[in-house]
Amino acid sequence: MKWQIVLAMVVVAVLVLLLSICALQTEELKYEMKNKGAWSCVVFYDSKGVKTAKVCMRNRGYSNNIAFFEFYLWHRVSSKVESLKITISPNVSADIYLKTPDGYPWNPIKLQRSKDDPASVTLEVPDMGFQGEGTVTLDFIVVPHKKSDALLITVETEFELSEGLKRYTGRSVLLLQSYSEVVGDV
Repeated sequence: MKWQIVLAMVVVAVLVLLLSICALQTEELKYEMKNKGAWSCVVFYDSKGVKTAKVCMRNRGYSNNIAFFEFYLWHRVSSKVESLKITISPNVSADIYLKTPDGYPWNPIKLQRSKDDPASVTLEVPDMGFQGEGTVTLDFIVVPHKKSDALLITVETEFELSEGLKRYTGRSVLLLQSYSEVVGDV
């Protein structure tokens, strides 16, 4: 009788260990590009082909040498964004601003010049907290230092999702092109 209890405890311990190992594994999400109108998107899928997340950018205009764009990260209701890193790299020297996000107060956000590329800015939120439960929406403003008729912005995104014990990571690169609006007689 005692050996059966010991055996049952060993089996339970092994199962817990195996579940822990499986839970600690992080799956890299596969992706495909989708563009529609002003939106540029990357759709992420898990290893079973199930849509898991979507990163999109929308060009909101470029006039008076100021570019506006919206970033959003959608994910399944059953998952949560744990961390987020966005690197914004315009093709010209520029100042990059983040509009204060709406809604519930955010955990600390780091927005700083990239050490690798001084023309780039990196936004990091290592702990998304409550904000990771819903779609993440951020608005950025890019102001070139010199007048530019065309602006190309590269946005690299890295994020980590959790869904129960499962973890996923996603990485993408999106390009956003803006052209200065012509004002006056043609």
